[in-house]
Amino acid sequence: MKTYISLITVAVGLLSPCTNLLAQEEEKPNESTPTEVVSDPFAPTQMRSNDEQTQKILDQRSSEKPVAFRLRLEIWELDTKQFALQLDDVKPGSNFNAWRDASLASDAAALLNTPAVRVETGTKSTVESILEHIYPTEYEPPVGDKNESSPAADTLPMPQWAAVPTAFETRNTGTTLEAVVRSVSGETKTWDIWLSLESVKLEGDSEYGFPLMGIKMPDFSSYRAGGILRLQEGAWQLLSAQSAPPNVDGSPTGKTRVSIVRLDRVR
Repeated sequence: MKTYISLITVAVGLLSPCTNLLAQEEEKPNESTPTEVVSDPFAPTQMRSNDEQTQKILDQRSSEKPVAFRLRLEIWELDTKQFALQLDDVKPGSNFNAWRDASLASDAAALLNTPAVRVETGTKSTVESILEHIYPTEYEPPVGDKNESSPAADTLPMPQWAAVPTAFETRNTGTTLEAVVRSVSGETKTWDIWLSLESVKLEGDSEYGFPLMGIKMPDFSSYRAGGILRLQEGAWQLLSAQSAPPNVDGSPTGKTRVSIVRLDRVR
């Protein structure tokens, strides 16, 4: 019995150094592979840092007094050749104040639209005057013979040969104006304007198929102008000049639409 206990004691004694070596190996860092520390972007400290930066920006913006403006835009239409001759008289870099005064005094140019909007620096302003036009885009095929006489009104609500609309779409017609004003560093009474103008008009309807089928699709004309431009306060500047939308049959109108814009500080 004593011999058995001694053998166990010897075995335990031999295993103890091996256990200590294994423990040391686990505690020893792996020198062959460098340890890469990856920061957690969602860690609370990172979140607190971002919150502090956001609050700092908000405090800075709240301390800045916004500047308010009245943005005016006018759309003129006149003969294309006439405008080309007038444009030759406008010197590069000059404003369109004199051109506008001459257009107001002449019957040859028509003022189509003159939207205006109040806008403050750093904010987006939108003004629109629209009419939603709903029109069919898909039809069920007609039934019956197109030569069949019209049934009595008290038997069927519509002729058998008329196509029945099954799907519709909506198109906004009218004018939409969006604008953002930014300050220009190092310059006074000069501002950067982001501007977007869209004018959509319903010109009529085009009929398709047999006339009694009643399949009609609307014809829209669209006029767009915009971009980023630098404006000086109190002066009319040219935004765009382009040909007017063509007629429904595709023929040109011979007219040019001229868009001019002006920015005035109100406070």
